[in-house]
Amino acid sequence: MEPRGQEPEIKILLHWDMKNSPIPDDVGYKDGVRHMKEHLKLNFPNIKILDIYGYGSRKLSPKARRECDEIGVSLRDIPSKLKNAVDKAMVVDMFKKAQLNPPPSYIMLITGDGDFTRAVKELSSVGYTIILAQTPKSCSQKLLEYCDHVLLWEKLFGKPAKRFTKWKNQSL
Repeated sequence: MEPRGQEPEIKILLHWDMKNSPIPDDVGYKDGVRHMKEHLKLNFPNIKILDIYGYGSRKLSPKARRECDEIGVSLRDIPSKLKNAVDKAMVVDMFKKAQLNPPPSYIMLITGDGDFTRAVKELSSVGYTIILAQTPKSCSQKLLEYCDHVLLWEKLFGKPAKRFTKWKNQSL
């Protein structure tokens, strides 16, 4: 039980579709992830723990892989060439991590893929706060509907960190 007047410490479980949402070359993974963490801490001050899982990272350069390792991104290489193998691995991991980290933990996705709609709907229905960093490509309207907070991916790794002033289906 939290002392009166004190916010509980919240954990964000961030699942990142790296294949479809890479950090731009001119930013680099180390700086990009650092800026992303700054933005999230500024906008969600009760966040104390941030676990980042990157999927579809097999094509990352050795330098990018090293930077991810140094900054605390757990890379999940998916060796299968089957269609949607990365998406399926992300969904399975989201539910596994959710089971180990009940609400008030937050689930965050970096994607725009509508394949995650059902998983997001289910996690939201059992009390998880869902954050979506939508990619520059078009994003599934249904996916947006089940998210509590929606931000633009490109804004997350920009600097300096800013408070987001718009949420839920609005451009930040």
